[in-house]
Amino acid sequence: MNLATITAGAYHGSGFVTVSCAQANGTAILIYRGTLLLGQGILSAGSVVVAVPALAKGDIIQASVTERGNAAGVPVVVTDSANPPTGWQIPVTVQVTRQNGVIETLTASQYEAEFGVAPAKSYDPRLKTSVVGPDPETIQQVASTPILFSLLIEMQVGQTVVTVSNVVGQTGNVLVRWANTETFGNTLSRTYTATATVTVDVKGDSDTAYVSKTVNIVIFNPPAPPSPTISDIIAMSYSRSTGTDILRGIINSKKACQCKLEPFTSVWKDMEFHAFDCQDVGFNPVPAGTYTLYGRVAGDTNSANWRTLTIVKP
Repeated sequence: MNLATITAGAYHGSGFVTVSCAQANGTAILIYRGTLLLGQGILSAGSVVVAVPALAKGDIIQASVTERGNAAGVPVVVTDSANPPTGWQIPVTVQVTRQNGVIETLTASQYEAEFGVAPAKSYDPRLKTSVVGPDPETIQQVASTPILFSLLIEMQVGQTVVTVSNVVGQTGNVLVRWANTETFGNTLSRTYTATATVTVDVKGDSDTAYVSKTVNIVIFNPPAPPSPTISDIIAMSYSRSTGTDILRGIINSKKACQCKLEPFTSVWKDMEFHAFDCQDVGFNPVPAGTYTLYGRVAGDTNSANWRTLTIVKP
């Protein structure tokens, strides 16, 4: 499958992540931590190095193609160093029995300096961190653990986005099924525009069993704002500077308003706030004559709510 797979750089303090993907040259590769875009790059010859903010141990990052969740590879847990943990460690100190029977404690460096070799390593399986990544040894290690994943729910006006994230314990690349009538695929996000009860199935492409989570989708649709009324405009007036051709319409209202000055113009002009409930707009150059100043709440097409004022300009 042509998935975006993180192959290097997922360690503490790293500022670059290498991604391999069998997609066309010029394809955008994106690196995410949850819903946060860390960086992106352009694929060339099946690989790309993407600059990211310094990674921290324990971060879970994932590569996607063109958009979050599309052809996404296995999520990777950022390790504390560039060297994968193996469980083997050099002891901090070594006890040495001298010929006279005295027991002396040496550091590892002191031991190597005196005897010319490093002290023997010991193995502790608890030190081998379960990192979900493309390394075959690591994948084999986590294959015996249960498959776990999270569902991120992002509510927007008129739609809700569900994203599968933080997948661990699967064997191979992550596969998702959004309904039991569908086949498994590599799309990790889906957008819903209507309420629904959704069961999401997740497994690895080498797994025969899958795990499921059910979520109730709610769509956020805020109530429409109340319709404007004539009482929304507290007062309307005008001002004219002596010796100029500028007329300014003035409205006291807490809602954004518009004015037009007929017959000078039939086009409604947006007003500018100068205080919490005071706003104005200028018309220029206005020749001498008689005019009608109209004021309304922005976009209100009900003329019964409009204010009018007759102006005579000498």
